[in-house]
Amino acid sequence: MSTSFNMYPTLTPELFEKLGYAPGELELLYKEGYEHFPLSLENKNGDDFGFCAELRDPRCEWYPEKYNLLLRKTITVTDGSALFGAQGIVPSSAAIGIAVRWISTKSEHSGIVPCGELVADTANVTFHYEQSFDRNTIKGSVILETILY
Repeated sequence: MSTSFNMYPTLTPELFEKLGYAPGELELLYKEGYEHFPLSLENKNGDDFGFCAELRDPRCEWYPEKYNLLLRKTITVTDGSALFGAQGIVPSSAAIGIAVRWISTKSEHSGIVPCGELVADTANVTFHYEQSFDRNTIKGSVILETILY
């Protein structure tokens, strides 16, 4: 029989729900010359909080070896105050960073892109995420995760 406990407060499903996290639609583009072209997501399995999909180019031109990849996403938080104070996970005077972590295992690349921070009176704020991958940087799949720090 084992017992485990956390030495610090953790983000529970109840707190996460109070936070009002709302991920925006993921926009995928590539640049050819001075023009940007959209890529679409097909065969999407999952929901807005986690899904797997395939990239498709309606023009049939984009290949990761030939073109860059630009990701854009918004993240909205309707009530950041839920994470602060005695019932939250940090003191009222603290700040919580919000970022997007990306991982491309096959190409052995990863990174974290800070988006902004939450403070005790954060309400109805939208964070914007943008990441550009140079051509030949990523291979296989890319995992995107929203993280708090």
